Amino acid sequence: MKERRIPDKGQWAPGVLRQLGVHGLDDLEDGYLAGLALGDPVLLLGGIGQAKTLLAERTALAMRLRFIAYSAEKALFEDILGPFDPRALMNGQVDYLQTEVTIWDKEFVLIDELSRANPSMQNKWLEVIRSRRVMGKHLSSLRYVLAAMNPPGLLGTHPLDEALAGRFQFLLTFPEVLSMSPSDQRRVVETRSESDAPGLGGAANRPLLDLEGLLKAIRDHFPAVQDNLGEMTSAYVLKVAEYLKTRDHLLDGRRLAMMRRGLLGLVAAHQVQEPDGTWAPESARFTERVLDLYRHGLDMLLPGEAIGKIVPVSVRNGAHDHAVLAIQGRPRQVISFRNLVQATRQILDGPTLDPELGAMLVSRITQVVERPTREDLAIQAGAAMILLVLKPEALKRFPVESRHRLLTCWRDACSVPVDRQQNFLDESRNVLPETTLPPEVIPSLLRCAYVLSIRVDQMPAVSSDFERVVLGLIRTLEEGGVP
Repeated sequence: MKERRIPDKGQWAPGVLRQLGVHGLDDLEDGYLAGLALGDPVLLLGGIGQAKTLLAERTALAMRLRFIAYSAEKALFEDILGPFDPRALMNGQVDYLQTEVTIWDKEFVLIDELSRANPSMQNKWLEVIRSRRVMGKHLSSLRYVLAAMNPPGLLGTHPLDEALAGRFQFLLTFPEVLSMSPSDQRRVVETRSESDAPGLGGAANRPLLDLEGLLKAIRDHFPAVQDNLGEMTSAYVLKVAEYLKTRDHLLDGRRLAMMRRGLLGLVAAHQVQEPDGTWAPESARFTERVLDLYRHGLDMLLPGEAIGKIVPVSVRNGAHDHAVLAIQGRPRQVISFRNLVQATRQILDGPTLDPELGAMLVSRITQVVERPTREDLAIQAGAAMILLVLKPEALKRFPVESRHRLLTCWRDACSVPVDRQQNFLDESRNVLPETTLPPEVIPSLLRCAYVLSIRVDQMPAVSSDFERVVLGLIRTLEEGGVP
């Protein structure tokens, strides 16, 4: 890492959003400021009445910018664009007349209620969010773009399209009031919104802080942070992506680039607001603090909640730990569960067992075996289960709960229903091919194959064949190298 000097202690201590009169958002402040400073779109997620619009209004007021909030659910693009300019049309050009609600002269825009617009209306805003253009015309005055949405799942909401969600750098989830500290709860209750009670005063009478100066300081300091931490941050982001891919959370190149830029922006924000010794690159705690901040950053940089595919906290923790160990020169085995037999072999052949990987493997296997949706998946999960059962010494390394769940699943999968036992015996005599598998494995394999074929057959619009499942299990196990 190159060493670059951090800024001198200045006037911008943490608590900027409190100074704007918006409380309970301390954990989101660094992401909000970093996003604004870098000029990237920021998405605010939260329930009804959680001060998302208030935050945007007061930010624009503090920066003395021309601001407007559009409802994505209701706004008509005819109003946003304005009427056609007849003089331009006479000259063979398309232009629009400005009004109070048109977007052409606005410097700060909030696209509100984004999840309450239907998908086609949502995507009409993509051009504004992505490239500060509308109908192909550049919005030369527009500097900051925010959007706000209610989480998918609330009545009347729609998840964002992945392409649309992918345009936002920071995705900030607002906390519920009762999850805040008692002091913040009280401040929220006592806060007056100018839109709700315009006659009572409020932010209009509040002294304006130099928010523009703070954002400029973060922006100016960003190159130094990139010099110091760029290489490490790239490695961190790629390792996070590697881990998430094995958990079926795929990140594209644009998201990875946004994550890297966002993480560096968080460091810049903290170094500008907290220029103490531990944030100096030469500090013994510097790397530790940076990596802790990166874990915090993951909660604000992954788009899962906006698109209705939340990345669980345990998976985010696992991704962070995987990346940190790699950076520290202690890379950890990472397993993809797309092929359960291959994943099982990797885990069994490894010198040690990561308990989280073991528990996740068992969970994936038992989910498919207990409720298979396709014959090929049932064969793969059944073969993986047999591989584990054949290795009792290796299975002892798994967490106790995982071992119990797997063995229970195995017992149930080998239990042919009483009313089908004669049919099972009759069919079994006709499906025994030559195989290199140990003879003692075959009786259990046949029972498991029969039960799996029944379970698959019970799914709507899916059919299964006992003989195909038997042959599939044998072939998969032989290819998997069962001794």
